[in-house]
Amino acid sequence: MKLNKTYIIASVIALVCVIAAVCLELISHSLLSGLLHQTAANRYMGEAGTDYKQFSVFFGVNNRLTTDEVKSVEDSINQNLKDNSVNAESEDSKLWYDAWSVDIGEVTAGGVKDSEVICLATCVGGDFFKIHSMRLMDGSYIEPDDLMDDRVVIDTVAAWSLMGSSEISNMEITIDNVPYLIAGVVETDKPSDSVYGSAGRIWMPYPPSAANGSSGGTVSCYEAVLPNPVRNFAKNCMDKAFGMKSGKQILNNTDRGLFASRFEHLRNLRQMVAVEDGIAYPWWENAARLRDYTVAQLFGVEILLLIFPVFCLCAGIWILYKFLSALISKKIEENKRRYRTIEKDPYAT
Repeated sequence: MKLNKTYIIASVIALVCVIAAVCLELISHSLLSGLLHQTAANRYMGEAGTDYKQFSVFFGVNNRLTTDEVKSVEDSINQNLKDNSVNAESEDSKLWYDAWSVDIGEVTAGGVKDSEVICLATCVGGDFFKIHSMRLMDGSYIEPDDLMDDRVVIDTVAAWSLMGSSEISNMEITIDNVPYLIAGVVETDKPSDSVYGSAGRIWMPYPPSAANGSSGGTVSCYEAVLPNPVRNFAKNCMDKAFGMKSGKQILNNTDRGLFASRFEHLRNLRQMVAVEDGIAYPWWENAARLRDYTVAQLFGVEILLLIFPVFCLCAGIWILYKFLSALISKKIEENKRRYRTIEKDPYAT
């Protein structure tokens, strides 16, 4: 079978398309792996040795979760795990963990410098910093078992603006004239600059004692990392825990990079750009949505690039099939002619 010039050119173009699609896939993988706020399940899976899923639940302004409802959600999840005999590997290990948060907007912070600085504050509870593994530059995170609620974590922008240094753990600042101790300083999330903003950020214990309690004692984001021993087990736990709670959106962060999720995002690009559910997402979710949007577009280009190679592959398989069919038919016909010749002349060699 001779390959003419058209076949060779088509093969080269198909190969170039495949290489380009692979390059785009590597870029997508790099973008997705950079979302540290969405990979808590992968980190915990390595520690626990089993499959885990990370979920985020966001609420509209008029449908936020109260502290009592947070406790009810935790009780529901614990009961569901118990009913299905999903237990921790040891008494000392934690089977699952959760966190909740609410942005309280701008606060006025003061440090050793004379001027006051406007920062963006977020009240956090539970294992927030276990899910949001921001790089510590100094000190430590605030933990759910802290005896006092007077410690905060600030980013490097706030640290330099307030104190002129990033090595300032255990020093005091004021937030809306309320004194707090700096537990630790975290690195500014540079990959998310477009949504992170230029103002310094402060993470305070929940419930807030500063900013006049502007969150109203409610949370706008609930997050959980749950074991998933069988398919959809963790998702069903979340659905059952929140029941008929209205004005919510439950997202599976762990699976947002899968091909099925990318295809769904590609089909609903408009909804990714224009938010119509009345939910104000925190900056880390906006960063994830922006990258989902980019990855979905890259996925669409990948599909277009692979159309021609797939067509060439199908055409090649068809051509090969026709060639082999013709070759087999030719061999069968030659054997038939040889058999007839032997029958006519049994002494023929």
